[in-house]
Amino acid sequence: LHKSCSICHEPAHSPLKCSEVEKQVETNSRIAVEESMTKARIQNCGKCGVAIIKDGGCPAVVCSRCKHKQSTNTSWDYTWSVRNEVRSAGEATARDISARDDRVDLNG
Repeated sequence: LHKSCSICHEPAHSPLKCSEVEKQVETNSRIAVEESMTKARIQNCGKCGVAIIKDGGCPAVVCSRCKHKQSTNTSWDYTWSVRNEVRSAGEATARDISARDDRVDLNG
């Protein structure tokens, strides 16, 4: 038995008011933005292609699958480049979602 709010039709959320609950469409949209931002941070192993997220430390990376050693550029310029790619990916996804569904406000 699935209980839902008789006013907003979201899953039951007592004692919270309807206005205090993130709607499912907003949750799905937020998750889509977060996923696109995460994808923008992923690099692939030069040997086997497994996804690698480099988020700091020295430039050396060892693939968890094939143990291939490679180096990433962790310079200041590279760090800002990745940050810009992540921000751009999130903004683009938010614009796409907002254009498709006017119930979603991803500006705040």
